Amino acid sequence: MTGVGDRPAERANGDRGSALVEFAILTPLLFLILFGIIDFGYALYQDLDVRHGSNEAARLAAVNYTTAGHTGAQQSTDIVNAACNRMDAKTDVAVTLSFSGTGQARADTATITVSKPNVQLTGYLNNFLGGKVLTSSVTTRLEQNATWAAVANKACP
Repeated sequence: MTGVGDRPAERANGDRGSALVEFAILTPLLFLILFGIIDFGYALYQDLDVRHGSNEAARLAAVNYTTAGHTGAQQSTDIVNAACNRMDAKTDVAVTLSFSGTGQARADTATITVSKPNVQLTGYLNNFLGGKVLTSSVTTRLEQNATWAAVANKACP
Protein backbone atom coordinates (compact mmCIF):
# COMPACT_ATOMS: atom_id res chain seq x y z
CA MET A 1 0.00 0.00 0.00
CA THR A 2 1.40 3.39 -0.94
CA GLY A 3 1.20 6.46 1.21
CA VAL A 4 -0.24 9.80 0.27
CA GLY A 5 3.15 11.37 -0.57
CA ASP A 6 4.38 8.47 -2.72
CA ARG A 7 2.42 9.05 -5.91
CA PRO A 8 1.45 12.10 -7.93
CA ALA A 9 -1.87 13.75 -7.33
CA GLU A 10 -4.61 12.64 -9.66
CA ARG A 11 -6.28 15.27 -11.85
CA ALA A 12 -10.00 15.60 -11.89
CA ASN A 13 -11.63 14.76 -15.21
CA GLY A 14 -12.42 18.43 -16.01
CA ASP A 15 -8.79 19.61 -15.47
CA ARG A 16 -7.23 17.95 -18.49
CA GLY A 17 -5.49 20.53 -20.73
CA SER A 18 -5.82 23.40 -18.27
CA ALA A 19 -2.06 23.98 -18.22
CA LEU A 20 -2.09 24.42 -22.00
CA VAL A 21 -4.96 26.92 -21.79
CA GLU A 22 -3.18 28.88 -19.03
CA PHE A 23 0.01 28.93 -21.08
CA ALA A 24 -1.89 30.15 -24.15
CA ILE A 25 -3.41 32.98 -22.11
CA LEU A 26 -0.08 34.09 -20.60
CA THR A 27 2.12 33.72 -23.69
CA PRO A 28 1.20 37.11 -25.27
CA LEU A 29 1.98 38.85 -21.97
CA LEU A 30 5.30 37.01 -21.75
CA PHE A 31 6.18 38.01 -25.34
CA LEU A 32 5.13 41.61 -24.68
CA ILE A 33 7.48 41.83 -21.70
CA LEU A 34 10.37 40.02 -23.38
CA PHE A 35 10.20 41.78 -26.76
CA GLY A 36 9.38 45.10 -25.04
CA ILE A 37 12.64 44.89 -23.10
CA ILE A 38 14.55 44.09 -26.28
CA ASP A 39 12.97 46.81 -28.46
CA PHE A 40 12.96 49.58 -25.83
CA GLY A 41 16.55 48.75 -24.87
CA TYR A 42 17.66 48.96 -28.49
CA ALA A 43 15.71 52.22 -28.97
CA LEU A 44 17.50 53.68 -25.93
CA TYR A 45 20.85 52.56 -27.35
CA GLN A 46 20.05 54.25 -30.69
CA ASP A 47 18.91 57.44 -28.93
CA LEU A 48 22.16 57.60 -26.95
CA ASP A 49 24.13 57.07 -30.15
CA VAL A 50 22.28 59.95 -31.87
CA ARG A 51 22.95 62.19 -28.86
CA HIS A 52 26.63 61.22 -28.89
CA GLY A 53 26.83 61.97 -32.62
CA SER A 54 25.32 65.42 -32.22
CA ASN A 55 27.69 66.24 -29.36
CA GLU A 56 30.69 65.08 -31.41
CA ALA A 57 29.60 67.05 -34.48
CA ALA A 58 29.04 70.16 -32.34
CA ARG A 59 32.50 69.89 -30.86
CA LEU A 60 34.07 69.46 -34.29
CA ALA A 61 32.13 72.43 -35.66
CA ALA A 62 33.09 74.59 -32.68
CA VAL A 63 36.83 74.05 -33.19
CA ASN A 64 36.54 74.42 -37.00
CA TYR A 65 37.69 70.85 -37.67
CA THR A 66 39.12 70.12 -41.10
CA THR A 67 41.35 67.62 -42.84
CA ALA A 68 43.88 68.62 -45.51
CA GLY A 69 42.97 72.32 -45.24
CA HIS A 70 39.48 71.99 -46.73
CA THR A 71 36.98 74.85 -46.47
CA GLY A 72 33.32 75.34 -47.30
CA ALA A 73 31.22 72.34 -48.30
CA GLN A 74 34.19 69.94 -48.26
CA GLN A 75 34.99 70.94 -44.68
CA SER A 76 31.35 70.36 -43.73
CA THR A 77 31.66 66.90 -45.25
CA ASP A 78 34.81 66.35 -43.16
CA ILE A 79 32.93 67.32 -40.00
CA VAL A 80 29.98 65.06 -40.80
CA ASN A 81 32.25 62.12 -41.71
CA ALA A 82 34.33 62.50 -38.54
CA ALA A 83 31.19 62.68 -36.38
CA CYS A 84 29.69 59.65 -38.13
CA ASN A 85 32.89 57.66 -37.61
CA ARG A 86 32.50 58.23 -33.88
CA MET A 87 28.94 56.84 -33.88
CA ASP A 88 28.09 53.14 -33.75
CA ALA A 89 25.10 53.15 -36.12
CA LYS A 90 25.79 54.98 -39.37
CA THR A 91 22.92 53.87 -41.59
CA ASP A 92 20.12 56.37 -42.30
CA VAL A 93 21.78 59.07 -40.16
CA ALA A 94 21.30 62.67 -41.30
CA VAL A 95 23.39 65.58 -39.97
CA THR A 96 22.46 69.26 -40.32
CA LEU A 97 25.02 72.00 -39.66
CA SER A 98 23.70 75.55 -39.40
CA PHE A 99 24.64 78.92 -38.00
CA SER A 100 22.27 80.35 -35.43
CA GLY A 101 24.22 83.49 -34.60
CA THR A 102 24.93 86.58 -36.66
CA GLY A 103 27.61 84.89 -38.74
CA GLN A 104 30.56 82.55 -38.74
CA ALA A 105 32.82 84.54 -36.43
CA ARG A 106 34.27 83.36 -33.16
CA ALA A 107 31.74 83.50 -30.27
CA ASP A 108 28.75 83.14 -32.63
CA THR A 109 26.68 80.00 -32.27
CA ALA A 110 26.07 76.99 -34.47
CA THR A 111 23.31 74.42 -34.24
CA ILE A 112 23.96 70.80 -35.13
CA THR A 113 21.10 68.34 -35.52
CA VAL A 114 21.48 64.58 -35.93
CA SER A 115 18.47 62.42 -36.76
CA LYS A 116 17.92 58.75 -37.45
CA PRO A 117 14.80 56.62 -37.85
CA ASN A 118 14.24 54.15 -35.03
CA VAL A 119 14.99 50.56 -36.03
CA GLN A 120 13.29 47.71 -34.19
CA LEU A 121 14.81 44.30 -33.68
CA THR A 122 11.59 42.32 -33.19
CA GLY A 123 8.83 44.53 -34.63
CA TYR A 124 6.50 43.32 -31.87
CA LEU A 125 5.92 46.89 -30.62
CA ASN A 126 5.49 48.46 -34.05
CA ASN A 127 2.40 50.37 -32.85
CA PHE A 128 4.50 52.20 -30.25
CA LEU A 129 7.97 52.45 -31.80
CA GLY A 130 7.33 52.20 -35.53
CA GLY A 131 7.94 55.31 -37.60
CA LYS A 132 9.67 57.25 -34.80
CA VAL A 133 12.63 59.44 -35.68
CA LEU A 134 15.32 59.93 -33.04
CA THR A 135 16.65 63.50 -33.11
CA SER A 136 19.17 65.44 -31.08
CA SER A 137 20.10 69.12 -31.50
CA VAL A 138 23.06 70.85 -29.90
CA THR A 139 23.79 74.57 -29.97
CA THR A 140 27.43 75.45 -29.39
CA ARG A 141 29.55 78.56 -29.32
CA LEU A 142 32.18 78.73 -32.04
CA GLU A 143 35.70 78.75 -30.63
CA GLN A 144 37.31 79.57 -33.98
CA ASN A 145 36.12 81.50 -37.01
CA ALA A 146 34.08 78.96 -38.97
CA THR A 147 35.17 78.21 -42.52
CA TRP A 148 32.68 75.36 -43.00
CA ALA A 149 29.40 75.82 -44.85
CA ALA A 150 25.93 75.17 -43.53
CA VAL A 151 24.47 71.88 -44.82
CA ALA A 152 21.07 70.26 -44.39
CA ASN A 153 20.47 66.53 -43.94
CA LYS A 154 23.96 65.38 -44.95
CA ALA A 155 24.00 61.58 -44.83
CA CYS A 156 26.71 59.57 -43.13
CA PRO A 157 28.99 57.71 -45.55
